[in-house]
Amino acid sequence: MNYSDLIQSIRKRFKFSSNDSFHLEYSSPTCSSVYLDNEYDFKMLFCCAKIYHMDNVVVTVVKDVGKSCSSTSVVVDDCAEMIDENDYLDFRDKLRKFAIQSGFHYVLSRNDSIYVNAVCANRDVDHCGWEVLVSVASINQYFYITRFNNVHTCRGMIRNRSHRQLGSKIVRTCIESTVCLNLGLKPREIMRNFKSIYGYEISYKVASRAQKKGFKFSLPVLYVDGAFGKSKYKGQILAATGRNGNKGFFPLALCFCDSETEENWLFFFKNLKALLEPQGRIITFISDRGVGLLKAFDLIFPGNPHLYCYHHLRYNLSRKYKNKGGEIVVADVLQKFFKVAYASTEKSFYFHLKNLRDEGGAATIDEFIREIPLEHWCRAFFKGCRYGIMANGIAESFNNWIVVERSLPPFAMLDQTRMKEMKMMSERSVESKS
Repeated sequence: MNYSDLIQSIRKRFKFSSNDSFHLEYSSPTCSSVYLDNEYDFKMLFCCAKIYHMDNVVVTVVKDVGKSCSSTSVVVDDCAEMIDENDYLDFRDKLRKFAIQSGFHYVLSRNDSIYVNAVCANRDVDHCGWEVLVSVASINQYFYITRFNNVHTCRGMIRNRSHRQLGSKIVRTCIESTVCLNLGLKPREIMRNFKSIYGYEISYKVASRAQKKGFKFSLPVLYVDGAFGKSKYKGQILAATGRNGNKGFFPLALCFCDSETEENWLFFFKNLKALLEPQGRIITFISDRGVGLLKAFDLIFPGNPHLYCYHHLRYNLSRKYKNKGGEIVVADVLQKFFKVAYASTEKSFYFHLKNLRDEGGAATIDEFIREIPLEHWCRAFFKGCRYGIMANGIAESFNNWIVVERSLPPFAMLDQTRMKEMKMMSERSVESKS
């Protein structure tokens, strides 16, 4: 988003005509009112947000004589995969997180399917003016902020060790990325980590509920990957892992073999296909283009969408600049490659590709792009359903989950992994019924 996009969005959202005059302003930790008049100011807004670690910035739209008519927020973090990989929270959940992080309490004076109106809990006592009013647009069911006063005129609250709005659902959204990277986290470890990061204590029950999400159905997506065995027998573990509706992994198939070869992948994919065909679903596969995998996949699943893991492509691109450029150059190239990969239209893709070629050198970038067909990694050209996924993170999570079992001899490794999966499925089944 740039300054022009922001102006157009505001005119469209608040139905301003071309004759309506308004200006924009926002506040920072060092200045209560900063004007936003041009592209340079807009870039400075992002710089300010990064310096002060602000997750978002509220831009106030001031019309005519200075009366604030409405406000909107701009997400500073431009990492689209965090937005893309995760479902958008309900406004009420975002409001709870905001109150918890800011250290205040609020009450809902109106809370229905059309309007949500929150006021400071000290409004009746101290006549605090903090308030937010949002309405749901009938055309798209999105929440839009129509009134927002982010100034507390009350005496505030004493920060306690707990917060009344800190339930397991909010805790889960806060620890989700940590748990995905370390599925072995125990509830007491979550309790310690949460207090260290957010300053609040949570109960064992809340931590446990936040960790265990109810099992539903897996998405038609499979992460295929190979991991090496850690015992004296070495070998490779080929795995196909699904993803359920709660963003947890679902181990579907496992194979122990001597190495990652085309023949072993053919054996694995043939048996996997026999398992999948009765479902009658079009499965999207995600992989890191392992040794022998591509040829075997094209032979067994020629019509299925196949997405290359963005993180592995990013790493491969960075290797192209080994001993050719400094860290700053590589960082700039990877940032522009991110925009190329996540471009949602062909026009946007070619625009960002031009910037990438200018930054990273046309010869190097063209050579790299030729090695990876666009339909396997770029959003604008991918023909299947990605379900907001661009990376092979679930496969890595599964490999970490069986890290102890990978140190066992082959038969013991398979048997222990089987029992571990059975225990997980049983726990998920019980949790889903509670």
